Amino acid sequence: MRLNGKVAIITGAASGMGAATALLFAREGAKVVVSDMLADEGAAVVTQIVEAGGEARFVKLDVTSDAQWGNLVAATISAYGQVDILINNAGVSGSHPDLLNIDTWDEQMNVNAKGVFLGMRAVIPVMQQAGGGSIVNISSISGF
Repeated sequence: MRLNGKVAIITGAASGMGAATALLFAREGAKVVVSDMLADEGAAVVTQIVEAGGEARFVKLDVTSDAQWGNLVAATISAYGQVDILINNAGVSGSHPDLLNIDTWDEQMNVNAKGVFLGMRAVIPVMQQAGGGSIVNISSISGF
């Protein structure tokens, strides 16, 4: 098990690539914190992990909220004592019909850019104190 003893926070983990990553990391031995805006779907991913013998918990997260990032990291430390991995997977699509709309721009920048920054800012001090960690920022083809 390549991630045995590691603790991973995965954003956007209620579905799609985030859920697949959470399941894979748990199979590889990580304790997984599933985070997403979708509580029911996130809890279902946790149930899948636990039923397969893994360890996981769900923490609701709006990646655009600095306070919620602080709560997520505090909850992770409280439960598992460390944060070794952050997978910044949460994102919104660039396929909105009106890409010139300022509200669309703000939403995409807040989630896809600011959310990633806030996540890194929240975990880097914890990782530095522990001597290191890994951060993976995921983007879609829309990032190009």
